[in-house]
Amino acid sequence: MDRIGATRSELKRLLGEGLDLAFGQLAEEISPVSPKFDIYIQLKSRYSAYLSLTIIGGTSQKELDQTYNALSASLLGFINTLLEQDLKPLPETAQPASSKKRGELLYNIPREMEEQREHRCAVRVAYDEAALLEDWRPGKEDIRRQVRVAEVMAVEMLNVSSDTPFEIRAVSETVQFLEADEATEWVFYIRPLMRGEFPLILKVSVIEVINGREAKKDVVIEEHVIVSNTASKEEAFKSAGVDLQLAAPVSGAAPAQSPATKSKSKAPAMAAFLALIVLLPSVTWALTPAATRDWWWAAWQDTAESYAAYVDQYRDTDSPHLQKAFFRKAARSGEVRDYRQYLARFGAAGRFSARIQDSLNVLENRQVRVVFERPDTMSVRRFLADFPESKRLPELRKAVESKSTEPVRAALLSELEAAEGRQRAGNGHALRERDNAPARDSSLPAKAAGGKTPLQNRAELMPENAPRPVTYAQGNGDARSAPSGRSGFEMIRVAGGAFTMGQPDPNIGCSGCSGAECPHEVKVAGFSIGRYEVTQADWRKVMGSDPPNLQFKGCDDCPVERVSWKDIEQFLTALNKRLPAGKRPYRLPTEAEWEFAARGGNRSNGYKFSGSDHVEKVAWYQVNSNNKTHPVGSLQANELGLYDMSGNVYEWCADVWMPYPCDPVTKKDEAGRAIRGGSWDYSNAHCRSTGRVKSASDFRGYGIGFRLAR
Repeated sequence: MDRIGATRSELKRLLGEGLDLAFGQLAEEISPVSPKFDIYIQLKSRYSAYLSLTIIGGTSQKELDQTYNALSASLLGFINTLLEQDLKPLPETAQPASSKKRGELLYNIPREMEEQREHRCAVRVAYDEAALLEDWRPGKEDIRRQVRVAEVMAVEMLNVSSDTPFEIRAVSETVQFLEADEATEWVFYIRPLMRGEFPLILKVSVIEVINGREAKKDVVIEEHVIVSNTASKEEAFKSAGVDLQLAAPVSGAAPAQSPATKSKSKAPAMAAFLALIVLLPSVTWALTPAATRDWWWAAWQDTAESYAAYVDQYRDTDSPHLQKAFFRKAARSGEVRDYRQYLARFGAAGRFSARIQDSLNVLENRQVRVVFERPDTMSVRRFLADFPESKRLPELRKAVESKSTEPVRAALLSELEAAEGRQRAGNGHALRERDNAPARDSSLPAKAAGGKTPLQNRAELMPENAPRPVTYAQGNGDARSAPSGRSGFEMIRVAGGAFTMGQPDPNIGCSGCSGAECPHEVKVAGFSIGRYEVTQADWRKVMGSDPPNLQFKGCDDCPVERVSWKDIEQFLTALNKRLPAGKRPYRLPTEAEWEFAARGGNRSNGYKFSGSDHVEKVAWYQVNSNNKTHPVGSLQANELGLYDMSGNVYEWCADVWMPYPCDPVTKKDEAGRAIRGGSWDYSNAHCRSTGRVKSASDFRGYGIGFRLAR
């Protein structure tokens, strides 16, 4: 029998035993350059959807059987159409898929965790060791073991205790395919909610379909985690492997020693030696530069957030650790923008540039594969946002032409053609420059060297370092180009009331809240505040033209930005001159008014963000903003009907920056003004209703706008 006949027979035999076996063998046989490869990918996607239904539940067995039978019939028809040229060239050492029933499992679960802090846990499964370890960051708590594997695997992390000691956030799909020559990875973020020792379950499932029925074999691994309170910096340095031991309290009694080994005559020398041991670390600590001490702390935490905070604080210094902080931030986050920020800062001559470029190539290849498997709006637009300069756009266009359906196909082809046109015109750098905008921090602003906040130190908000202005074309179907008539002049009346201003719990999404955000009682008289942020169209109606440094041009409904507190004074003067005599003038809200309104006034439900505990429902921020502002009122309103109090752009308040009465810091900042609410360029922590930041009154940031009050 010739090869194609033997292959068809083997595939049909395996199909009788289970879809998973047939798909596994087909993955080994079919060539990715075959015209039929696209059909194979579609069938594989249908199979993945079927497996998801079996795991998630809610579908009757009859419906599952019908889906399975229809998929089996489609796969059988596909097998019958295979030709010799559709198969891969047979390597000399080829092995049947059945020999790959055993594989490698690798995971990292910290045995000690800090209460209320997220810890990254990664799980990998691969057929062989080489694929398993590729690009894996080794750690002392890594555990490897051999397990049974299949083409489809599922991984979950679960609480065991009924009191739910861990908050578990999965950032990967539960069910994933296992490729022959690369590892499949699942990532979880675990936040301990209480102290003590608790079990945590890692469940790895092998999923196969045998004789039309889904069969699952679980490997259940129980790990015990010790949860303690937040570690001190002293503990951090010891854990980070720094050759420095900080002084600890000395017990009242010295260790017992045998008279035979230690004579009394050596006691004074031993006492002096012990004193030296105690004092030296303290002296060393005092003499160590702040940039190095903070680096030790960031390295001990070893998260994208800790390195982002370090970068923000020392961006404009000559810290010897800055380049490594940029690199590690990118390596830990895995975000394209973070890799590009490193290249923008250090260029091709950077110490880690080669590794950064390799990582970008890997990310590009992965996204290309995603587009080939699922050429939908989300995958194509993400690729264009991350890799606008890519030379592989023609490949993506072919994938869209062959796999997408109308009317999605026409829209995506238009976007791809526009991207290729920008490349030909030499404008392919526009989005890249926005990706190269300096880091988005993931923790609240803390005071940096010289008494400035990170917001004031952040180079990306300074006009001379900002990305080039982006103009959005009109009439291209983008929601940004269709004016809605929403205006910052539409006011909502807020009844007066009393509330606790500030963050009552310093462990909720912030750092140092007990100072800058310490809770205190405030009474607010009734006032009116804008339903929306002041838009670009609103600004032009009053001032006659856009602000000279406007960043996101061409979007009438988007909030105006890059306007300073002093610019707004001129705007208010011009606006109030137009009001009839006796009308209350427009102004900026006070901080107390702003927070009272953001939290819902007397109708408050106590949400963390303005209108919800789920930031994505109410705020455009660094995760969902696609690096730009958005039309006002596009997301959910808060209890008072106010939009975008969280995210989109920071909002200036009228107040001179003043510490709260409960803050041990008592000096006000005459040059600083309060800004509130977070922006498209910041993390969710900045979008909390209680978060507060200050900035110089003449500062124009492309993440800062305003809202009217009267």
